[in-house]
Amino acid sequence: MDYFNARYFSSPLGRFTSTDPLNIPGLKQLKPELFSKVIANPQNWNGYTYSHNNPLNRMDPDGYLTIIVPGTWNNLDEWEESEFKKLVEMTFGEKAIVLDNYKMGNDKKSRTEAAKKINDIINNHVFTEGEKLNIVAHSHGGNAVFEATKSGMDRKIDNLVTLGTPIRNDYIPDFSMVDNFLNVYSRHDFVQSLGSGLTLGARRMFNNPNVRNFDATGFAKGIFSHFDLWQKPNTWIEIVEPKFRK
Repeated sequence: MDYFNARYFSSPLGRFTSTDPLNIPGLKQLKPELFSKVIANPQNWNGYTYSHNNPLNRMDPDGYLTIIVPGTWNNLDEWEESEFKKLVEMTFGEKAIVLDNYKMGNDKKSRTEAAKKINDIINNHVFTEGEKLNIVAHSHGGNAVFEATKSGMDRKIDNLVTLGTPIRNDYIPDFSMVDNFLNVYSRHDFVQSLGSGLTLGARRMFNNPNVRNFDATGFAKGIFSHFDLWQKPNTWIEIVEPKFRK
């Protein structure tokens, strides 16, 4: 059998060996408000047609899509095993993909490569009607997302959360590609204020009505460093998660 992300494909059977969680019974239980819309498409009736039986050209790791984009010089294993990832998954109710931008360099080329990977995931994902795209990014991971919105992303981001992203004039997102944008920062975060180096400063906030800026300095038992914004769980619990709580 061949392994495609979250499940196995059996060549002799000509199908995947387990169903997609957005099949009819699963969807009726998990997201009843979308049930009638999804079953209107006959291609969704068969729970075994993961990625619409086109796994070489389309990706659908678990039937949903939430992407976490780490920043510069990240340790991918650390992010994969982090409490932060678990909190993001609990908030959005689905398994999150951590972008494979291991040890992303502190340069434009590296951020461009990360932007392409983001768009490859999004543009190859089979979205069902009403399915949301959520992206959470730390540091320059946010700027990779901003570049992605202007370089071939074919689907609007429903929820974008940036943490400690240096706000620079050379990385301004296409705001029309984001519905709900939360930008979290700390006034103690000197890495964000430097932006990329001593000669290039950066802002902490967006002066744009499409962005909600949140100062984490006084929350989460004190946010004192650039990495506290994702390594301290209360940052997400006290500031971000309540914004999505119904």
